[in-house]
Amino acid sequence: MSETYFYILAVIAGIFLSTNPFAIHLYSKFLVAHKAKNTTQNITAGYGLLFIFLVWLWLFIIAAIVYETLLSLNAKELRYAAITIAGFGIIAGFFELKKYNWPKIHSSKKIARIHASIHKRINMISTVKLSMETIVENIASYVVPVLLFTALDCFLNTPTISFLLFFTFALIASLVKVYVLSLAKVRMSSILEWNQNSKNIFRLCIGSGLVMLSWILLLVVSKVVELN
Repeated sequence: MSETYFYILAVIAGIFLSTNPFAIHLYSKFLVAHKAKNTTQNITAGYGLLFIFLVWLWLFIIAAIVYETLLSLNAKELRYAAITIAGFGIIAGFFELKKYNWPKIHSSKKIARIHASIHKRINMISTVKLSMETIVENIASYVVPVLLFTALDCFLNTPTISFLLFFTFALIASLVKVYVLSLAKVRMSSILEWNQNSKNIFRLCIGSGLVMLSWILLLVVSKVVELN
């Protein structure tokens, strides 16, 4: 697989896995809360953009740490680490597919707690906290894909962190879409309704994407597939 195709894989896989219904719901509520406080459009847009940037930043920091850690391993240790990561990916993927077949309602206490924090005063600190909580609450659909793609990157003949830049940017594509729709003054209730109606399909995308990346990683480790 050439570098060009690997960049294409990074973008397509990232966008496919970015359809996180909980993150979309949380971000939409965040923008609605800002508008409800009679803030100006510029302030709402500014904090909305900051939120997206911070979510991407945490994902990239995780990717960079894992990247440096995996590259410090010898070939045998890297294979074992990759197999372990692929195992986590398959388990996480099946959990997401389980949610598709048997939808699970989020804990009402967790939802109420997050909504309460959103509707308090929004400032730099609360935005940072909320962005970190978004990552923590979405380990399977944010952190695990980063682990999988970073491991794939490390098996290239010439691994580079630029692939991780593309992949982590693609992972926030759905949040960027909500942000653009908000700037276009699309009603947030319509976005929330679209997210609610589509969340099972989103879970299917995330679950199948995780399983696909995990199997690709296993095929690369077993040398059935050569990346380049």
